[in-house]
Amino acid sequence: MLPRTRALSAVVLTTALLGLAACGDDTGEPTTSADTTASETPTPSESASAAPTSARTDFCAHIPRAAIEEAILGKSIYDEVWNAGDKFEVVGGAHQEGAEFGCAWTAKDGTSVTAWLFASPVSADEAATLVQQARDGCARRKVPTPGDPAVTVQCINDDDTVTRTQALYGDAWLSCSLQTPGILTRLSRAADWCAAVRDAALV
Repeated sequence: MLPRTRALSAVVLTTALLGLAACGDDTGEPTTSADTTASETPTPSESASAAPTSARTDFCAHIPRAAIEEAILGKSIYDEVWNAGDKFEVVGGAHQEGAEFGCAWTAKDGTSVTAWLFASPVSADEAATLVQQARDGCARRKVPTPGDPAVTVQCINDDDTVTRTQALYGDAWLSCSLQTPGILTRLSRAADWCAAVRDAALV
């Protein structure tokens, strides 16, 4: 468990991704302090039990160390990897049995990055619902993302900003986030991190 995020209100969803709280718009600053307030999201269809066909579930091992250090502006002092079936409470994802594959790295100042992939395939309709729920929380940001559908939001979590992108690639629901002290204004930093995650995950 990440020491910094353990002190925050960690989210455990039953089967789906984080629902965010308190809306913002495309240009305003984040307006909520409830980044880890969850709402229930649709359960992927029961028939979707196999791993997504368009992504590798061991993608964390393929993320370059240089990309991690560039995103957190330094060396990681704590890192963690989890698999579907593991129970975790890390800010930004479901992290409950059978939910997802993922990983996280944290720097000395508390800056952290995470990446996670739903363990089950996600349909376009399910993804649209997940995107809409993400839009209902925090402040939406315009960041180019090749997924379809896709959304990027920012949330204030105590004194930190969490910038999170979620997108569907084929039938793979892939997410990435950058948590930074203060307000993150250079969105390209989060976008570069998410690009590294996509490159590692998609096949």
